[in-house]
Amino acid sequence: MSIGSRQNTEKYAHAVIEAQQGTITPQIRAVARTEGLDPEKLCEWIAAGSAVIMQRGKRYAGIGKDLSTKVNVNLGTSSTKICLDDEIQKARIAEKFGADTISDLSMGGDIIAIRKEIFSHTTLPITSVPVYQAVVMRRVLCDQDYA
Repeated sequence: MSIGSRQNTEKYAHAVIEAQQGTITPQIRAVARTEGLDPEKLCEWIAAGSAVIMQRGKRYAGIGKDLSTKVNVNLGTSSTKICLDDEIQKARIAEKFGADTISDLSMGGDIIAIRKEIFSHTTLPITSVPVYQAVVMRRVLCDQDYA
């Protein structure tokens, strides 16, 4: 399953629907245990949109209402500095020192390839900003139009 795929979106929507139906999933149980919460209360917050669970393999990070503070590491390339090795190193350092999540904010280079490489070098849940990729793709298309 790729980052930002339709399957990921459907999986998230399914998790919310399950919570709205009062289903306590293994993910809800795991996060509730880590957070010291009643699973039913966490399920209510997810159903109401006040909390989410980020998952990557067997790693879970509950984010939202009355949950503990999480450490998110922002990384990514820019239009003036594209160094995949630097971004991979940042991801490794983030995981080594206990970050909970990573946000890839890349704006330069082959963003899809960069994101896949970052993803392959960490087990942390990763978010991205799809509009950044859209801007870069638009810029590439415009550059081709004027070439």
